[in-house]
Amino acid sequence: MEIFGVGILEVILILVVAIIVLGPDGMVKSAQSIGLFMRKIIKSPIWAQLMDTQRELRDMPTRLVREAGLEEDIKELKKTSQDIKRTSQELRNIDITGGMGLKASGTTLPPATVKPGDTPELSPTVPEVKDHSIAPPELKDDSERAGEPPDSEPPGQI
Repeated sequence: MEIFGVGILEVILILVVAIIVLGPDGMVKSAQSIGLFMRKIIKSPIWAQLMDTQRELRDMPTRLVREAGLEEDIKELKKTSQDIKRTSQELRNIDITGGMGLKASGTTLPPATVKPGDTPELSPTVPEVKDHSIAPPELKDDSERAGEPPDSEPPGQI
């Protein structure tokens, strides 16, 4: 425990030094004078004004929020942040297969299974390609250039 940044052992050391320096009678007189001084400070109008100012400064943020009508906005922001947290938690619970594991409630959705004898749905099939030629359609019927690449020059011409 610390008082004004001074620990218990330090306070004991200060008291021992004070008893040695002041003596027992001097300790009593100095304690009385310190007590009277503290009482004068606390009972003074300056101290009361200082405490009132401190109280006003402490209550100022609450008063400003109330006067500006921001209480409803703050409630809405808190609700929105809770919704975002809940949504992010749900997104973390989504497993790779697309099912949603409900980790928070302790239950999970059953995985999709294929029973023996059932035919699983497949994606639509791609139509078969009968012509595997890479030549453009206008060159497919041209018999003299059928084996050449489409942009090449005939042999012998430069």
